Amino acid sequence: MSALVSETHLFAGTSAGYLAAWERDSGRPVWQLRPKGAVRAAGGGRPLIGANGRLYYADMSYRIFCLEQDVGPRGA
Repeated sequence: MSALVSETHLFAGTSAGYLAAWERDSGRPVWQLRPKGAVRAAGGGRPLIGANGRLYYADMSYRIFCLEQDVGPRGA
């Protein structure tokens, strides 16, 4: 499992292919999705990176994706 904590959210991605977000302060689930492939970076890199209100994640096929942190899949 890979995890990232931002100022407002906690994100977790699994090798089973799930990615989810929770509000940092309350623990309330915000969104969940199942992208194609495992959420882990090839070559031991960091698969989850947060910047400027966006969540960037990589998969084992060297693809990079971007989601809005607070709306998840709708912001893709």
